[in-house]
Amino acid sequence: EQGLGLRSFASNGTVIAEWESVEVYRSGIAVVAGGVIGTLLDCHTGAAVLNAVGTRDGRTPYVDGDPWVTKSYTVEFRRPTPLNRRLHLVAEISDLENDRAHAIGSITVDGVITATATADWRRIQPHP
Repeated sequence: EQGLGLRSFASNGTVIAEWESVEVYRSGIAVVAGGVIGTLLDCHTGAAVLNAVGTRDGRTPYVDGDPWVTKSYTVEFRRPTPLNRRLHLVAEISDLENDRAHAIGSITVDGVITATATADWRRIQPHP
């Protein structure tokens, strides 16, 4: 009930999602707050990592495979992201190794890219 409610789906080598930007996520200037945009892109690049790792390993991270966490991510705000609009998110993996992944993602509104991100993810091995 609380939270962003982002639902990501695999599609032709990428992960896609649609998300409605509503007033509660507003910054002071009637656009989506930058922290919300960063969180959306962090979560969505994570979905791309989990999808790629699950496909590669035949095990789903966190369910029957090791967890993966964000090591770092960078967001570039290209344009203000408007409120009360449907955001389209896309993410894909640009590099996947045994214990690290690099993902790229973007947010588009009405065909215009408003933000992009690059994210580095790491697999966490359980303690013995």
